[in-house]
Amino acid sequence: MTKRILVIDDDVMLCELIERFLESSSYIVDMVHDGEGGVEKALQVNYSVIILDLTLPKISGFNVLKQIRKTKDTPIIILSARVDEIDKITGLKSGADDYLTKPFSMVELVARIEAMVRRYTLFNNSDKSVYKSIEFSNIFFDGDIRELYINERKIDLTTKEFELLHYMALHPGRVMSKRQLYEYLYGESISFDDNNFMSFISKIRKKIGSADEQGMVLDTVRGLGYRLIIEDLR
Repeated sequence: MTKRILVIDDDVMLCELIERFLESSSYIVDMVHDGEGGVEKALQVNYSVIILDLTLPKISGFNVLKQIRKTKDTPIIILSARVDEIDKITGLKSGADDYLTKPFSMVELVARIEAMVRRYTLFNNSDKSVYKSIEFSNIFFDGDIRELYINERKIDLTTKEFELLHYMALHPGRVMSKRQLYEYLYGESISFDDNNFMSFISKIRKKIGSADEQGMVLDTVRGLGYRLIIEDLR
């Protein structure tokens, strides 16, 4: 299977350096030097990984990330000279899978890409393509088309977000550790990152809303993990 990488960065020399390293590892590399073109390219082609700078002409890296995440689950690694923790947190909460601060080692970048490709290959080749439909009083997981409806309103979830909620809905009320959930999603826990996973959970919570409004909440059990509480099962 051909591994194709998209690099979105306005630093032409850096892009060419990344291209040389990745091509030596048998990747095909496409390069775009502005945000607008980056979004267009990312939505046209199914990439193995997208490498994204935050400071871009036309559209910022954060906005590029948000636009891609509306329709695609492609793994995204942010490359940025910004060292503030708030930028990293914002990037991860917006849908990035990893964050690497400039300057960085090309060897480390390639290693992170390899780990990400391995995780997503395991996920996409798993037998999770068939889901059981689950229904509560006002909540419906449509297993055939992998969509969640609450009060007959479709919740805009990525594949991974649906996968996690569906798995927990099969076991409502059961406490599951972060690593247990991560292993279910990706098939291994070697690349587990606590901050990334907490950002992932935070995004899901915002999408499904509060328990009072929706009848379902992704609850934190301190020191243990998470559980999905369904109001009509209490």
